[in-house]
Amino acid sequence: MRPNAWISAALKRKGITQKELAGRIGMDPTMLSRKLRCDREFLYSEVVKICIELDIENPLPIFETKKIERDAGTSHSVGRAISS
Repeated sequence: MRPNAWISAALKRKGITQKELAGRIGMDPTMLSRKLRCDREFLYSEVVKICIELDIENPLPIFETKKIERDAGTSHSVGRAISS
């Protein structure tokens, strides 16, 4: 499943728009839209920010783990990064 469906549901639950989320994580709204459509890959730091803003505890079903690890240059899981 694409991140867009998961993120859309989380945005509705939190009562914020995609544009508001982009502002909160310091990303251009157009770039966030591209990344949610899988036109671009998310950076590890972006995944962490999104998870914090949307209260997502386990991003692994949403984001592709290999891409997150490659972008991060680390083998740490996102769950551990958010918890620390």
